[in-house]
Amino acid sequence: MAPSPAYLPGGYYNGYWPRLAEAFSAYVNERDAEPPVEAYEDFGAVDAAGDNGYSVYTAVQCRDAAWPRDWRQWLKDTWEVEEAPAPARGSTLHGLLGFRG
Repeated sequence: MAPSPAYLPGGYYNGYWPRLAEAFSAYVNERDAEPPVEAYEDFGAVDAAGDNGYSVYTAVQCRDAAWPRDWRQWLKDTWEVEEAPAPARGSTLHGLLGFRG
């Protein structure tokens, strides 16, 4: 299973990892896709209640520091992150969605 948005929240809160590990184990060992889907729905999906939090996140991303204007630089920087590639790629995607040039 490729890194997915279901696992990105684990990069921000350690308390999610027991549940994420169980979901991953169920998928790998039993080919049961339901636990990762449930993990995404519980931890990764943004509903109406989380919409304001996401708005604040993108506002900070857009204004906290200058973003490179060249997409090749984004790609290079993101793929150079060896220690946490999934969160780096997710953050790049969020930055891209909030980037207005």
